[in-house]
Amino acid sequence: SINATLTNASSPASSCQMQRVVPVSTDMNVSASDYNVDIAILDTGVSLTHPDLNVYRDVSIINGTTTGDDDNGHGSHVAGVAAAKDNDVGVVGIAPGARIWAIKVCDTHGECKITNQIKGIEYAIQHAHEIDVLNISIENPNSPALNSIIDTAIKAGITVVVSAGNYGKDASSTTPANNP
Repeated sequence: SINATLTNASSPASSCQMQRVVPVSTDMNVSASDYNVDIAILDTGVSLTHPDLNVYRDVSIINGTTTGDDDNGHGSHVAGVAAAKDNDVGVVGIAPGARIWAIKVCDTHGECKITNQIKGIEYAIQHAHEIDVLNISIENPNSPALNSIIDTAIKAGITVVVSAGNYGKDASSTTPANNP
């Protein structure tokens, strides 16, 4: 199977790299109340005990790992950008306090097999009546199989948000960014 790898912005380019985070600036004030939305984070997991994250459900697709707890940090970072609570501590996410579904498809080294990503998306589809948004901040070599399952998730009513163009790569050559 094809492996994708998450790396940090200072690492050399690899076949798959994590999304660079750019600070969001806005003049709008976000309400301090929690958002009534479920966001699935398909990644290295999400810290299950982080006080700023409202982890609602967790699952691991990684063999030998029983929870969606993050042992890498990337998934927790992505979850924070999406939904860190507005609690006067640190940053506030785009949808503060949203319910996070940690879907661990990448191992502790940031390797994300396409087969695991597909299984993780299948899990999200099984819960499409609850999950509103699926975030995939992973770039892979072009994968028709991965694009196909993403299409199925969209047809099931899930909004899919992905990373694109990291490290100056043409997004048309990477999945899921090349999926219209």
